[in-house]
Amino acid sequence: MKHPAWILSLSLIPFAILADEQHSLNTITVTAPQQLNSSDAKRSNDERQFYKSYSRDTVSAERLTQQGSADVVEAISHVPGVTVNSYGAFNKKVTVRGLDGPRVGTVIDGVRIANQGMSHSGAGEINKVDLDSVSEIQVIKGSPSVVYDPGASGGMVSVKTQRASTKKGVGFKQKLGYDDGYNRQQSTTTLEAGSGRLGALIIVSQDKADDYKISGDGRDKQILINNANRDRQIRSNALNVNDLGFDAESVTVRGAAQLSDDIRLDLDWDRWRGKDMNMIHGSTIGQAGIIQYKQMDRDRASVSLAKERLAWFEGVEFKYADQRLYKLGEGSETQLDSQSYIFNSDLPIENLLLKFGGEAVFDQANTQVYSEQDYFAGFVHAEWDWHRWILSGGVRINQWATRQQLLPGTNPQVAAQLLGISGLTPEKTVSNPTWALGAVYQLTDTQNLTFNLNTTFRNPDLFERYAFGSGFIGGGVELVAESGHHLELAWKYLNPQWAMSASVFYSQFENYIATKMIREIIDQSGLNTCIEIGKCDPAKGEFNNKEADFFRQYSKYYNSPDVTNMGAELSARYQAFPHEFEAGASFNKIQSDDVFVQANAQPIKLTSGYKYQFGGNWNPWAKISAEYVTDYPKVMQTGGFDPYFTADAFAGFKKSGFTFNAGVRNLLNETYRPPYNGINALARSYFVNLTYAWHSNPKG
Repeated sequence: MKHPAWILSLSLIPFAILADEQHSLNTITVTAPQQLNSSDAKRSNDERQFYKSYSRDTVSAERLTQQGSADVVEAISHVPGVTVNSYGAFNKKVTVRGLDGPRVGTVIDGVRIANQGMSHSGAGEINKVDLDSVSEIQVIKGSPSVVYDPGASGGMVSVKTQRASTKKGVGFKQKLGYDDGYNRQQSTTTLEAGSGRLGALIIVSQDKADDYKISGDGRDKQILINNANRDRQIRSNALNVNDLGFDAESVTVRGAAQLSDDIRLDLDWDRWRGKDMNMIHGSTIGQAGIIQYKQMDRDRASVSLAKERLAWFEGVEFKYADQRLYKLGEGSETQLDSQSYIFNSDLPIENLLLKFGGEAVFDQANTQVYSEQDYFAGFVHAEWDWHRWILSGGVRINQWATRQQLLPGTNPQVAAQLLGISGLTPEKTVSNPTWALGAVYQLTDTQNLTFNLNTTFRNPDLFERYAFGSGFIGGGVELVAESGHHLELAWKYLNPQWAMSASVFYSQFENYIATKMIREIIDQSGLNTCIEIGKCDPAKGEFNNKEADFFRQYSKYYNSPDVTNMGAELSARYQAFPHEFEAGASFNKIQSDDVFVQANAQPIKLTSGYKYQFGGNWNPWAKISAEYVTDYPKVMQTGGFDPYFTADAFAGFKKSGFTFNAGVRNLLNETYRPPYNGINALARSYFVNLTYAWHSNPKG
């Protein structure tokens, strides 16, 4: 779709994504100078976060490698307040502070990932990113509605990928990996070159997983696969299910040009291709089924122009991004095209820092219907350093325009009779601001108290509004936007060795968007006959393996009026060479009269880890981590829930360009099922990674 010139000018309205770590208020940088001398990435993040009114956790590329993370979502599973559920080697759901789906916003290199319901498991399509291209992952909680996304009430997952380096020289890196838990083989090749002014980077990856090594009795998984193939025999276009894995390949291309000392041009291109993707779906292993996708694609191209200083402004950046998502399932085909126009800049005025930005996003989704959504936003945010206070506040103006059309050749009379479809629906325009207020009070040089209050407003995505078929029914034009008010109070402590925080949070939602399972009898006479001959017993849930013949079951999107979410998080990290210790605790509780919403509470999760860095030229290290999950607040899932304890062990070394990392997950081979997971977690399994890196100018 082509857009007129006025749309391009709208993209210059004050924008949405803050590069908050790029600027510090003057007094902040001198408050505790002994704390700001470390070059360690973790330490630097602790120091930046110490002066923010919201919560943020950072996962470095080093940690991704050392712990053998399979994907972006798995990489953040240890973060306090984050829960990850696995449904196979690829499909994973991320929950932040008990909130999931579109309530967890996702950003890659400053551009929000187009989703619009293409993924039902949360966090958009963020796992369609080559993990070997990632340089850092941030989980932002507490203040995303103005800074990042108006509807991200749970938080944001922000991924930064590698940029092309313009330094002179050429480089090469080869990584080989194997993960026993998924019978997964990975290979990644990286090439880079720079001339001083120009730079290029290319990353090519192959990723193939043939299994999901479930803990406990493996026969259940095989029965599940056999049942899935039996059901597929009646559909000529369905493929056999052989495993719970997937096959993927990706290409990442980066180009850069340093046009002058303070002007940089970046060109990015990403292509991710997945096929034969099999995922478990269901509340228990006995009742679950397998969803199969023959193909999943994600393409992204972007260009950005950044200038360090322009008149009184700093960090001026313009960006355009084009994204395409494609999914081919069993009898269904969906595609989403999205274009984003972005602008952002900072204006420092003595102890005041103003941030401006704007964006325009155009989404077009082809599912069983054709729907479009245009989104415009403008934003301003201020930070003011005043004595022992850092005060902040901002407002974001949001507008959505949503419309639906029938696909060419569709009979309107037939479409009007389909479940979830009401024929042609009129365009729906929604406008609403979001705002945030924050404060940091410095008790001492090592202790801060923080306060953050913000609102969210989430317009239903195209899938929530218009979906039908594939087990989901949209809420139609009657579905209204979800709004919320959110409060977080925190205490933070930072000295040269320790970084600690404790926070409590509270959210109040109106018109919370939820799904409920609806079950309709489609063959009453057949069910009665089955009961009469003694083959069916509804009281015991026995239907002679013909439940699909008697019932139609689907998930329906609707609004739940009043929902409250509250919880707490604790985190602590100690770092003094050669020791590193970390611990965390988190939980949340959701209150609602709606039983479908109550099941989002996450019980108390306790995590800990200890790493020891040995001396010597090989730089060996070893780490052990543990997790204990309770049953409070009560986990409301089919089959009940049992608390569990699990532990992992990791080790590695680095020498002469070679890096070796290995680990064992579920060291005690515990049989357990995480909250709301539906299937058991991985059994005891190991991974190994070997990387060789070389550069002609390592110190350039």
